Amino acid sequence: MRRLLLLLSALGLLLPALATAATWSSIPGLVRDEGWQVIGHRNHKASGVDVELRLKKVGGISCLEGTARVAGPGPEELLAVAADIAGAARWSSAPLRAARVLARRGSEMDYYQHLDVPDWTMAHDRYWVLTSRTVREPDGTVRFQWDRFDWRNRYPELAAEIDRDHAASVEPPTNYGEWRFIPLPGGQTEIRYAVCSDTGGNLPKTLQRAAALRTLPDNIGDLVKEARRRRG
Repeated sequence: MRRLLLLLSALGLLLPALATAATWSSIPGLVRDEGWQVIGHRNHKASGVDVELRLKKVGGISCLEGTARVAGPGPEELLAVAADIAGAARWSSAPLRAARVLARRGSEMDYYQHLDVPDWTMAHDRYWVLTSRTVREPDGTVRFQWDRFDWRNRYPELAAEIDRDHAASVEPPTNYGEWRFIPLPGGQTEIRYAVCSDTGGNLPKTLQRAAALRTLPDNIGDLVKEARRRRG
């Protein structure tokens, strides 16, 4: 069961021209500090990171946030891992079939990832084509935000490839969120990982949420573990 939950959580929790691209208006409601309700805690054993889990409704969607404080890697080091789209196939727990950057525009990036869901789960593969932006604030806080956009018009060759080779795969209809890395005194960094996602298809919402609550801390722990590895 845990393997299934891990796979389901990865559908929307992994890891962006703009007139026809993302509408970043969806992000502010997610990243505002007020309105979050603490619903639990979990320790990621492989990294030793303690994660607090929070929940709130944004635009009718149940959004989740994991927060943690870590010593060692700073905001820029953590950002380098979060924004390593192609490398996620190595450092993330999720079984990615494809992960590639489509375009870069300054602080913005378009990317494609495809999750390989085993047949035994009785669920279809999931994929997402997202647009991201990096935001740096005066206090040293770094944000990596993502959202959907009209990618089929921007990347018709990718659309044809997916329709041809992965016709049964499902694109989550809702998928936006943010990594936020906040510098703290004493060399610590606060991590906030917030996401609003609907995996699409016929997966019950209760199962989607259970999967996310159980494995969202794994996403944070995976990222911290990789940032520490790169630091040496």
